[in-house]
Amino acid sequence: MTTHAIKLGILSREDYAKRTIAIAQGTYTPRRDEPKIWFDSLRSMAETLSNDNQALLRQIVEKKPQSLDDRAADMPKA
Repeated sequence: MTTHAIKLGILSREDYAKRTIAIAQGTYTPRRDEPKIWFDSLRSMAETLSNDNQALLRQIVEKKPQSLDDRAADMPKA
């Protein structure tokens, strides 16, 4: 699997909403080097990027399921 570096941003939900509205209104244009993925806290970023979730994302990338049913079929039964 190829590894890519990505930029992540931390921004409150309120500030993210303001930023999104400004982009939609055309009053703000994001720079090319700005993050494309935003979280509202370091905690939410850590939870999202946990080892279990990384393993899940890796499996999705490798197996390329076409539906949630396909994805569920690959899951070990508890």
